[in-house]
This record gives sequence, C-alpha cells and structure tokens, in this order.
Amino acid sequence: MSSTRGDKLKKWVLVIMGVNAVMTVLGGLGTACVAWSADQYGNIFAVFVPSMPLYQAFAFINVFTGMFAIAVTYALLRGEKWAYKAALITLGIAAVVAVVQAVHSAWLQELSLKGYLLNMPASMRCYLAVITIALFLIVKRRGADFATPWRGKGTRAAVGGLTVMLAGIATITTPLWAAPRHITLEGANLINIYEVPLMVGGGLLLLVGTILLIPAFVAVYRNQAVRLFYRKLRYARQGSTHTG
Repeated sequence: MSSTRGDKLKKWVLVIMGVNAVMTVLGGLGTACVAWSADQYGNIFAVFVPSMPLYQAFAFINVFTGMFAIAVTYALLRGEKWAYKAALITLGIAAVVAVVQAVHSAWLQELSLKGYLLNMPASMRCYLAVITIALFLIVKRRGADFATPWRGKGTRAAVGGLTVMLAGIATITTPLWAAPRHITLEGANLINIYEVPLMVGGGLLLLVGTILLIPAFVAVYRNQAVRLFYRKLRYARQGSTHTG
C-alpha cells in the first residue's frame, strides 16, 4: 500500500463507515415500535397510525441499507474496486431516508423542525452519513487507494476490531443519546423497551471487537520483534566483518 496521507487516514474512514452501518441498522430496529405498534399505545401514538406502512418501509430500508453497508465495509477492507462508489451510494441512501423520516415525524407531531432535527436520532444518522461521505471524498482526494487491499499482517483485524468495538459502544449507549427526543408513554421513554437487547447486543459486539484486536496486536508486536532481531543480526554481522 502506498504511504500517502490519504492511505494513512483511510483506516479511520472505514471505521466510521462501519459505525454508520451499525447505526443505520439500529435506526431500522428502533423504528419498529412505531411501524408495527403505533395502534397499541393509545393517544400518544395516534398521529403515527395512518403512517404505519411508511414507517415499516423506513424500518426495512434502514435495516437492509445497514446490512449492505456492513458488506461494503468488508469489501473496502478487501480492496474491491466497486466498494468505494457503493459506499458513497449507500451512505447517500441512509442520509436521505434518515432526513425524510426526521422531517415526517416532526410534521406529524407538529414540533419545531429546527429543534427536532438537532435532537432526533434519525437526524443524527443523517449528519453522520453526510460527514462520512465528506471524509471519503477528502481522503480520496489526498491519494487514498480504495482499490488495493491491506496486506500488512493484522491490519484488517485491527480495523475490523476497532469498528466492531465502536459499534458496540454506540449500541450500549443508545438510551443515552437517543432518549432525549424519543417518544415517552406515561412518563416512560419507549427506548427502554430495547434496553436489554441493546445491552446484550452491544456487549457481544465489544467482545467480538476485543477478540479481533488480539491477533492484530500480536501481529504488530511479532513484526516489531522480528525487525529488532534482524537489526541486531545485521549489526552483529557488520561488527564481525570489521573485526575480521
């Protein structure tokens, strides 16, 4: 792999891409309470009942887009030629769906659009996707080669492990960043319905991320040890040559 500044930053863009994928899937799953249960929660959800089919579409599109984004992230790690454009298209779809969902929900609840877009989970996904698109373009302009796979030992595992760990953190902390503007029912925030699955799923992601990082660290330290050994061997040979 070349040593351009873009290539040095590429790994971080892919980490953020992976986080986007998980956030998009979470957004789809989180929409389920409105998409399939709006008619079961009384007056507070009454405005959503006519739009349940639309929210079901939001849920399906988000989940499938997020799953495809995970596949694209893996393809980027492998250096597949189609993956860069696919990443931009996938992020664009995620951003558009998120902003449409945010605007529609604000309209249904007659909320301040400005205030809602600054706090709503869907709008946060939109901002993250747009920022990631910008980072892809900037890093590409700085010389990053997304069509070349990483060949260094442990590099893929390191990027994958870090991505999964950050996704786990995002999953576990969902009640903290999603709750402030989430719908409440009789004083209880409905995001808490998913508290146990979020904790379990986030914990598993953290565990998997840690497991992926172990061989990456081992490879790094092993490579350093090998380089140190050959350096000492070279110095020893040079010393014996001078002595002779």
